[in-house]
Amino acid sequence: MRFRHWWWLWFWFRGRVRFSHCWWLWLRIWFRNRWWLWFWFRGRVRFRHWW
Repeated sequence: MRFRHWWWLWFWFRGRVRFSHCWWLWLRIWFRNRWWLWFWFRGRVRFRHWW
């Protein structure tokens, strides 16, 4: 059990280091989408008579 746990931690660490830039890119895309969704929501609330 312990050996399996350490092996899984090592595998996860290797994957995280290898795909760190991919995770950062996805995180940036997610934050950007949230930003634009927030602006769209504010625009709909502010100009409700337009929609």
